[in-house]
Amino acid sequence: MSQHNNTPDTPVPLTNRLEWIAWLVMLASFLTFCTLVTLGGVGLYQFLFTSTVPMEVTVQASRGTLGITGADLREAVAQGAQELTVGSRIRPSDVDSQGEMVVRDPYSDNRFVVGVNLSGVSSTATLRAANRPRFSWGRSGYQLDLGNVSGRLELWVADELGQEIELELVTPQRASLVITAPGRYRVDVREGEIFVESNGGPVVLFPPGGRPALTVANTSAYNIAQNDLRAVSPPRELVQNSDFLLGSSAPNPNLPSIPGGWACIQTNAEPSAPLGAYNLTQWDGRNALNLVRGGGAQSSGETGCQQGLQTNEVWQDISTANTLSLQTTFSITSQSLASCGYLGSECPLMVRIDYLRRNPATGDLVSGELIYGFYTLPDFSGVYPPTCPSCRQSHIRVQPNTWYSFDSGNILAGFSPQDRPVAISRIRFYASGHEYDVHVSRFALLAE
Repeated sequence: MSQHNNTPDTPVPLTNRLEWIAWLVMLASFLTFCTLVTLGGVGLYQFLFTSTVPMEVTVQASRGTLGITGADLREAVAQGAQELTVGSRIRPSDVDSQGEMVVRDPYSDNRFVVGVNLSGVSSTATLRAANRPRFSWGRSGYQLDLGNVSGRLELWVADELGQEIELELVTPQRASLVITAPGRYRVDVREGEIFVESNGGPVVLFPPGGRPALTVANTSAYNIAQNDLRAVSPPRELVQNSDFLLGSSAPNPNLPSIPGGWACIQTNAEPSAPLGAYNLTQWDGRNALNLVRGGGAQSSGETGCQQGLQTNEVWQDISTANTLSLQTTFSITSQSLASCGYLGSECPLMVRIDYLRRNPATGDLVSGELIYGFYTLPDFSGVYPPTCPSCRQSHIRVQPNTWYSFDSGNILAGFSPQDRPVAISRIRFYASGHEYDVHVSRFALLAE
């Protein structure tokens, strides 16, 4: 039988074991403390400088009705102003309907930030996000994200917001447009093409499929299939200062400021009646000319502006033009006279184009006129006519307190060859009636 001599292990003293455990616990605690401090610092930084809160987004039909589809996937028909939630999709109900999505900052006196106008039944947009920095010193800026953008959209981005802004539009083809500067923009998304008009800063276009970004500076069209961005020549502007960006302040602060290039006047049927007024102002983040008359006026008056010459003189030659279109954006706050009065000639906003045509028999120039009327207050009695004696179409009813963009289309297409205008003598827009309050932010006459 063999004998083994096993030397037993020397036992570790209990105090040494406790000391090692204490060091491990202290090290783990220190690492946990450092982790919590780091995470807390990062979290605090994100909370103070990069966290965001939602802004108020409302939508209202400016003409006709809107279809709004919410989270329940049911489309509701809306006309008055209502708040939009994230995920809601809006679209005008028919070809003549139009609506505006308005983004305001509830933490800064409900300041106007962005307005998005949608025109026609083919125009849609889905609200994906609308945020602002949680604190005024935040670095994330204003953020608006719209998805499934199609059809025609006109966008107004306010100036002097005090924060950077990023507005992203994503199309069904997965192309995206990013706007970061104030100004007016128009986007027309068709099946295979995206048309962009910038009257502000550059627009960055990200093509689908991760292709390199493209920059749109003025007016361009992008072919999605060919990944081709081409410049588009804009139509010829026949009026000066169509966006009222230029103005001259009166030396007397009690006198109105006058938009550059325009001649403005106010008249009354009764000399003793309250006189109307006009003045350049900032309204909903855009330059606008305010035409207003109050004081309980009960008789007719007009307040308006014009460009051009006398009605029988050639101001703008359009004899070689193929198209002529009137574009204006306005908001009617109020009117006291129903519809456009008993003659249909006193709308709170009217447009008159004096033109010249050539008499085919004599070759002489003959004057004519085109008149458009817009109003908000209907005539429930049915007594007042829907148009004026010299108007070529019925007046258009729009909703109050919201922006409406009117595009006449090609005016020349409505004339026979022998009656076709060959020159413009004068163009004028004016508010007419008793009491009225109107803001006009754009007024353009375009030829090409």
